[in-house]
Amino acid sequence: MTGDTPAPTPEGNPENAAPTLRVPLAEAAREAGVTISALRKRYQAGDLERRHDDGGRILLDLEAVRRLYKVAEPAPGPAEAPEGSVLVPLTAWQQVLTQLGNLHQAGQDLADARERAARAEEREAFAADRRREAEAKAVALTAELEALRQKQAEAPATPERRRWWHRTS
Repeated sequence: MTGDTPAPTPEGNPENAAPTLRVPLAEAAREAGVTISALRKRYQAGDLERRHDDGGRILLDLEAVRRLYKVAEPAPGPAEAPEGSVLVPLTAWQQVLTQLGNLHQAGQDLADARERAARAEEREAFAADRRREAEAKAVALTAELEALRQKQAEAPATPERRRWWHRTS
C-alpha cells in the first residue's frame, strides 16, 4: 500500500469525507504513546494509511492512530475564566454545595436545640418559683403552728367544767 490515494469513505466518494487531521510520524507516536518504529511496522502491515507532505515527511491520520491504539481524545485545554470569577471542577463544586447543605441543616438543628433549651429553662424557672412559694408557705405554716403550740402551752390550765347532767350530789 503506497498511501498516496485518499482513503475511501463509506459511500465510496472521497470528496464527501470529513477532513482528517494528518500529523507527522513523531507526533502520532507521541500521541499514541508508542515508538516511531512501532508505527512504521503498523503502516507497513497495512493497519494505517500514510501520506507524504511536500517535504517527504510521513503523515498519519491522527484519528486512525488513536483508534488503533485505543487512545482517548485529549480533554480540551483549560477554559478562560471571566474576570472576577474562578473555574472550579464539577466535583469540587458539588462538594461545596453538599457542605453548604450540611451547614444549613446544622444551623437548623442548632436553632431547634436553642429553642428546646429555652423551653427547658422556662420550665425549670417555673418549677423553682413554685418550690420557693411552697417553701415559704411551709415556713409560714410551721411558724403559725409553733405560735399556736406556744400559746396553748402558755394558757392557764382551766378546770374542766362539769356538765349539768354530771352533778355530784
